[in-house]
Amino acid sequence: SNSEAANLNAAVVRNVENIEYRGLNGGNLDMANFEDATSLLMERTTGAVDVDNMATTDTLTLKDGAATMNSTITYTAAGVTGTADSHSVTIDGSTAGADLEFSGAVETMSLNVTSDSAFADLVFDAGTTTVNIDAGADLTVATTLTMAGATAATITGAGDVTLTPALGDAVASVSAGTATGVITISSGNVGEATDAVATFNEVDLTITTGSGADVVDVSGTNDGRELVV
Repeated sequence: SNSEAANLNAAVVRNVENIEYRGLNGGNLDMANFEDATSLLMERTTGAVDVDNMATTDTLTLKDGAATMNSTITYTAAGVTGTADSHSVTIDGSTAGADLEFSGAVETMSLNVTSDSAFADLVFDAGTTTVNIDAGADLTVATTLTMAGATAATITGAGDVTLTPALGDAVASVSAGTATGVITISSGNVGEATDAVATFNEVDLTITTGSGADVVDVSGTNDGRELVV
């Protein structure tokens, strides 16, 4: 499909469970028009190929996204009205420079990384409170990591996870104790200049690292955020 998503959305498709969409040069795919779909595969995406009305009950796989991919996945409003919504997304490869955003108050977002993947920008909705990364392969985020509402993150797996942008200020815990890959993260704003390590009863951010040669960058601007690693 080369900018032909509008034509696809003119039809209602029934009795088809698996949708495979290869979008080039932008477009918008409305999952509401695929009434019986249970899975969506977006493959070799280039440009601003966006998805509307994604259901948390459906499987989503992003495969071999191009460096020019700039996609937003928007969840159906009726499907994210609860307080414990969750969705698991498979990231099966993306090229450095790709941008990906999730829109909609899904409280728990899980990324299953199955092939080496790199993003310039990775953006989670402000309603997302927990981010889980299962790194079966390497994951890199280079420029922007937005986790405005997230208070907890979990990293597992043998893949290397490199999050160059700082964690969101709301993040209170990063649990990577079972990860065997190399975890490289920036804590963002940390403790007072004279007290970079907090006492245990007054912790703003706790980072638990795994068995790899992990790196925690604490060079952010000090504003009273306290840290225990």
